[in-house]
Amino acid sequence: MGATTSYLIPAGSEFYPLFLFILGAIILLLLAVLVMTLIQYVKARKIARKKLHERFTGKEILFADQKANYFGLQSLGGRQIRGNGVLVLTSDELYFFRFVPMKEISIPLTSITGIDTPKFFLGKSYFKPLLKVSYTDPDGNSEEVAWFIQKLDECQQALLPHINKAGKRK
Repeated sequence: MGATTSYLIPAGSEFYPLFLFILGAIILLLLAVLVMTLIQYVKARKIARKKLHERFTGKEILFADQKANYFGLQSLGGRQIRGNGVLVLTSDELYFFRFVPMKEISIPLTSITGIDTPKFFLGKSYFKPLLKVSYTDPDGNSEEVAWFIQKLDECQQALLPHINKAGKRK
């Protein structure tokens, strides 16, 4: 039987032990990053549950998606990190909490100027329709944000009665 060889570094080479050490270190580093990310995700979900419970206890929730995928804010450009979180619609606000890294967005329904369902937003896509919300921020600037959600039609039906074509609340 022949000796085990590597296409990168031959087994008989003096660099083979160093190659194995570096390869092992890279694998351990990747595993450590994965474990740390999972721990952060679990911690963020726990914080989200607590925040959502405090914020929405006693309020009527018209729509909620616990697996909403955030695509970003128009004003911050296309280099934002997408992320999963919870999207909640009540009779007075559209609220989003992203798990990792943590981010909260609260949009009063009175500030929403329109909704749309494009397949792309900020150069990103799931190749399925997204929920894009146009609104006026507290400083009076126009802003847009988008999410991929599982039940887009259901969310639109819950959101539409609270805005009219001019973007004013009914």
